[in-house]
Amino acid sequence: MSTKSGGSAHSDSQTSSAKTIPVPLEEQADNAVDSLRVNRSPPRGRSRSRSPKKTSKEESWSTSIYVGGLSFDTNERNLKDAFERFRGIISVKILFDRDLQRSKGFGFVTFDDPEVARGAMEEMDGHMLDGRRIKCNMANPPMAGGGDRGGPERGGGIDR
Repeated sequence: MSTKSGGSAHSDSQTSSAKTIPVPLEEQADNAVDSLRVNRSPPRGRSRSRSPKKTSKEESWSTSIYVGGLSFDTNERNLKDAFERFRGIISVKILFDRDLQRSKGFGFVTFDDPEVARGAMEEMDGHMLDGRRIKCNMANPPMAGGGDRGGPERGGGIDR
């Protein structure tokens, strides 16, 4: 019986001169975190403090008036003009329905002083603006999750 010889007896792993060793994901993540740098400086063109009267989100609601009953024709300029005699208006915003491309009939006027906001609310409540009697209240923060839209509960299409 003859034995065959002449084939290569070594495997591919023996011929490879460089070995690659897999690095566990945990070590990869640790190495990546070590090289991160956080830029804590303010954005260019802005100072760290924006304005001396800047308020937190909770405080800004105490300076905002909800104005309801607006005409669909009332724009932000008309609303600002109506409240112009009160000092310290920061912003005026009327909400628009994207589908109908018109006002939702309410908006907000924000002042820099809660006392001025309260006085404006009391004085302007019930006044006429663009042919409509407006209703003014102190604004409430939006509810988490978008609030209750009313109507029947909506499910996944299956009656329960």
